[in-house]
Amino acid sequence: MLLDDMAKYYVGNEPEPNGDHAVHVEGCVHLPADRQYVGDYDDCYQALKAAQKHYIWANGCAWCLRLCHYS
Repeated sequence: MLLDDMAKYYVGNEPEPNGDHAVHVEGCVHLPADRQYVGDYDDCYQALKAAQKHYIWANGCAWCLRLCHYS
């Protein structure tokens, strides 16, 4: 993938009701205001792995990162 195709990823600081911290791609309508930048990655799998360094229970957003949403 070209560098131009990389996306910006964020993880919410507040856990979801199930205890997971949702990882979002920039532009997601569910991107919370209370979040931290995870980095620029080629895919959600890399972003999820990076987010799990902050929150072991990180999970992809059910709306913007369906491929990385596990529940």
